[in-house]
Amino acid sequence: MNIYGDNIYEKQFSIREWGKYPSEEVIRFFMYAKGKLVSTEIKALDLGCGIGACSWFLAKEGAIVTAMDGAPSGLNKVIKLSKEYGIDKGISTVHGDITTPKTFIKQKFNVILDSYALYSNIEDHTIKGYKECYDLLENDGFFLTCCFGKTTDGFGTGKKVSENSYTNIKGVLSNGGVQSFFSKEDLTRIFKDVGFNVEYYENILEYRNGELVEKHITCLTK
Repeated sequence: MNIYGDNIYEKQFSIREWGKYPSEEVIRFFMYAKGKLVSTEIKALDLGCGIGACSWFLAKEGAIVTAMDGAPSGLNKVIKLSKEYGIDKGISTVHGDITTPKTFIKQKFNVILDSYALYSNIEDHTIKGYKECYDLLENDGFFLTCCFGKTTDGFGTGKKVSENSYTNIKGVLSNGGVQSFFSKEDLTRIFKDVGFNVEYYENILEYRNGELVEKHITCLTK
């Protein structure tokens, strides 16, 4: 089976249960979107789902979930993990390139989730992913994208592969393969060019063992 994206994730998912619970920002986003959606049927795309840490939560909260990832070793664990939390239906898996989801998925969604997934590509590919998510999002839907900012320790280290993309970086995110970093201004411009409207934006600064991590949390609509 093909591996889409950086091979490092296939290796990581094959040796450990990496990420079993959704982040606080994902939980807050989904409960916000759930309260705003006009439709009572929630069709959610978990883009870059890994082993399904967010997928089972979305399904537990009533969504019909499509879980997509490029790493087979992660995708193969999605259903197993969901069953650990009492979810035995409502999740289907799609193996493919998360930067070109329209190649693999034809339906539209009213919730799309990118929880620190699209950023782990060369920035042009990340932006292409944003554009395709715009096309896959229903007019009244919500899209959450989470990525890392340029004040994160390690940005600018390792091998530069494009203007804002690096691999083999040092610091707290050193195990992440190819990664793209953005400023708030970068994201504002990108989202405007794609056609998105910003529903809300959060900038989170975390210190992990003395190292700084900057998070951009953006909820988007059409």
